[in-house]
Amino acid sequence: YENFGMAAAEAMAHGVPVLVSERTGLAELLRVHGGGRTVPLEVKAIAARALSLGLRARDEGFAVEVQRVVRDNLSYGAHAERALALYAEIIAMHADANTDIWTK
Repeated sequence: YENFGMAAAEAMAHGVPVLVSERTGLAELLRVHGGGRTVPLEVKAIAARALSLGLRARDEGFAVEVQRVVRDNLSYGAHAERALALYAEIIAMHADANTDIWTK
């Protein structure tokens, strides 16, 4: 059990599409950007999605897509860009309000 899905993210970094529970942290990323499939924790659903994912994984372009999803969303660079954008937004918001950002 792992609530984020680090093993799945590592597999994706190597171009391997993944199948994860809808309850993992990685599930939202897959739903929005692709790179694998999410599945409810039911035997029939797991079997059906594993089969469809296996058929799609044969497409070499899919491996490139999976790696792009990781690079664009889970890399250090992607996290740094989002953090910088958030800091800039916070500073701008407080500058517009003409308030000291350290007192609120």
